[in-house]
Amino acid sequence: RPLEWAMAAGCADRSYSAAERALWSSISSGAALDAAAKRRGRVVELMLVYIRRMGLVDDLLRLPVVHIAGTKGKGSTACMVEAMLRSAGLRTGMFTSPHLVSFRERFRLNGRPMAEHAFLGHFWHVWDGLHAAAPAERDEEDDADVPPVPGFFHLLTLLALAAFSREKVDVLVLEVGLGGRLDATNVVPRPVACGITRLDYDHVEVLGGTMAAIAAEKAGILKRACPAWTVQQTSEGAVVLARQAGAVGAPLAVVSPADQLARGRGPSSPSAHAGGGAGLAIGPAGRFQRENASLAIALAETFLVRTGRARAEDTCVPASMASAWVPAGPEEVARVVAVTATAAAATAAAVGPSGAQSDAEALLSAPRCPAPPLEGALADGLASAHWPGRAHT
Repeated sequence: RPLEWAMAAGCADRSYSAAERALWSSISSGAALDAAAKRRGRVVELMLVYIRRMGLVDDLLRLPVVHIAGTKGKGSTACMVEAMLRSAGLRTGMFTSPHLVSFRERFRLNGRPMAEHAFLGHFWHVWDGLHAAAPAERDEEDDADVPPVPGFFHLLTLLALAAFSREKVDVLVLEVGLGGRLDATNVVPRPVACGITRLDYDHVEVLGGTMAAIAAEKAGILKRACPAWTVQQTSEGAVVLARQAGAVGAPLAVVSPADQLARGRGPSSPSAHAGGGAGLAIGPAGRFQRENASLAIALAETFLVRTGRARAEDTCVPASMASAWVPAGPEEVARVVAVTATAAAATAAAVGPSGAQSDAEALLSAPRCPAPPLEGALADGLASAHWPGRAHT
């Protein structure tokens, strides 16, 4: 167990290999795994316990986040959003999963895996903080059953939130790990923008065996007054997204078709991978990436507009999604837990039969936001986005 490992080792060894051992020790097995499975419905609530223990609530409220869920294309979409915003001059952070070689691949600062010395500083800050806070906090009635250290992915997510807050990034591009509604990343009370990539069948033993059930879990990241974008979905998935967005008060729009992508000014350079449209170069390989690029453009431009770095009329962002982003207040942290706790009823309503066709038609036939030519830094960033594989170094 993590606490036993740390106390036995005394954490005197602050090397990268020691940090790896500590992280691997947080993987649950046996009885601990069974206990973790029983707590899955409380993931967001328990993550907030750890965030309070670490004194991260204020940082979480101020963190400007682009939150991305979906089945196909989450990683490449996140990569393209990060590359465009970095090209626009922002200090960027990106958290994705899994990694192939090094844990640092999951934590990218300004487009590169976090440097080892920086990673170690953030890791030991979190590790020591959890163990210093846990004994006293565990005596409190409201979290007496919360382990001193969260499980593997939850620990990594907590580390990401702490590290990128301390690094004072201008934006954190946050990829959901599994599903959305009950994912450890779903603690951000007020993202600047949310995106949902193409939906398909995945992790059905956890998320459910129907497209409606899966869509409901993915739509769990939608937040009140937070603009959300998605790609064209099946009618079964679209109806759920539309209902969930309406239930929480999140403006939702479908991105323009990928074949409308065009570059506005500067040198026209067709993608080397045939991923671009009308002269727009897209870094990640494959024609299917055009759909992900359309979503990434909408998310990046929404972020720039809502944070006062671009004018809505120069982007694809409609007026209904262009309100200025204001950091959340403390009361919204509790609202995140409340929404998650009552989401079972919302999910049941979302997958119900009444009105399904009209809701789906409303979303699928809604006028897509016109895609103006992509210009300057964003076009350059999209062309430079590099995503050869899942978190590949």
